[in-house]
Amino acid sequence: MTLEEVAEYLRVSERTVAEWAGKGELPGGKIGTTWRFRASDIEDWLNHKNFSENQKKDHRVMNHLNRWLHHQELQLWMKSISRMYLIK
Repeated sequence: MTLEEVAEYLRVSERTVAEWAGKGELPGGKIGTTWRFRASDIEDWLNHKNFSENQKKDHRVMNHLNRWLHHQELQLWMKSISRMYLIK
């Protein structure tokens, strides 16, 4: 694939593709002065990128849920302690 084709496929600018490739963030190589990319490498990169982003989202959701559960446990504990002192 050419740089232009990859940019169109990923729906980003050609400049962005060139920057990513130049930094080694996007798999590709130069033939002379022209960037070339294998479609399978771009697909693998895209799938891995989406998987990583989903993992980050899942991690944020789990952290939020854990904080909420911890808060609920504290609330229950405080109610039980207050009941103990009110009964005596």
